[in-house]
Amino acid sequence: MTWLIRLALSAGVPERLARPVVIAALVALAIVGLGVAKCRYDAALIARHDAEASTKALTRDAAAKEQAAIERRADDAAVAARTKGLQDAIDAAPDGAPGPATVALGCERLRRQGAAPADLPSACRP
Repeated sequence: MTWLIRLALSAGVPERLARPVVIAALVALAIVGLGVAKCRYDAALIARHDAEASTKALTRDAAAKEQAAIERRADDAAVAARTKGLQDAIDAAPDGAPGPATVALGCERLRRQGAAPADLPSACRP
């Protein structure tokens, strides 16, 4: 510490203030050093926490995607079965003119879809 005091004296610090100035500089240096060390520690802690959180999120995401894929396959199979059932029902329907209730339902559907009265089939016109 004596060489620091000599350095302070050579820098123009008065002799009676040299020792307190050196002590104050060392304390300030220690405070800054501790602050830098704390910041580095916090940065490492935050990085580790973020890595853990990312790993957990990726694990949950992968599990959710796998579950969604399973549900999608089940839904696709159900839709395919339903479609086949409807197509089989259409194929099994007797050929010929539709009944009055079927015609009325078809006309109502066309009207709700916004078909102009002139565009409706003749069976739908009054």
